Amino acid sequence: SEFNYADFQQQAVEDFDHKLIKTEKYGGWDCYVVESISKDKDYVYSKSISWIDKKSWVPVKMELFIGGKHVKNFTVQDLAQVTGVWTVKNSKMTTLETGKSTTLRLSEVKYNNGMGQDFFTFEKLTAEL
Repeated sequence: SEFNYADFQQQAVEDFDHKLIKTEKYGGWDCYVVESISKDKDYVYSKSISWIDKKSWVPVKMELFIGGKHVKNFTVQDLAQVTGVWTVKNSKMTTLETGKSTTLRLSEVKYNNGMGQDFFTFEKLTAEL
């Protein structure tokens, strides 16, 4: 996969220095374009440039950098509200050096289905391994 673990972790806003670069359209979305530089020198990506949809506040495109080099692109093809939650239903991560890409498609998404937070402990999620 061209995705790595860090790509799925939600990062705290305060862990980065952010700068609004411009506003523009991308893929039909009206976006803020924001440069984010990690304050943590050990974080996978030193910098990202994100196209943030003004309506949903979801990044619909990201350019990811390691040590100043543009290494990956993340793009959203399908963004929809599911039970009132903005959800990326189809996205792609491309590694620029190799040209390889991985597409992630969610066919069925359910929110607020009654599962408590204690269901998602490390022990329960790895019990079958």
